[in-house]
Amino acid sequence: MLGVSRTLIREALSQLVAEGLVQIIPHKGPVVAILNLSDARGLYQVRAVLEELAGQRFTEWASNDMRVGLLKAQKTLLTIRDLSSTDKVLMYLRKSLSFTTCY
Repeated sequence: MLGVSRTLIREALSQLVAEGLVQIIPHKGPVVAILNLSDARGLYQVRAVLEELAGQRFTEWASNDMRVGLLKAQKTLLTIRDLSSTDKVLMYLRKSLSFTTCY
């Protein structure tokens, strides 16, 4: 279909469902969840705290190989900015896994 494996699509959808950004409607499929302003603020506040903690822990415990892997993944994600919107989405889905699993 779009050159992306079904497994990758399922994983991305599962993550979005877990974050409350997508809902799976029986016999219809995935739809974008509607968030009110309060829920959206709360979601991003929690995410900011968790990402800060993850960054702190990484700097405390990461090996040199882990740091190199993170830098490589970051450079790859930064190249996405120059792609067309369709290519950008596909590349992000493919490469974001390497960013989150660089450890």
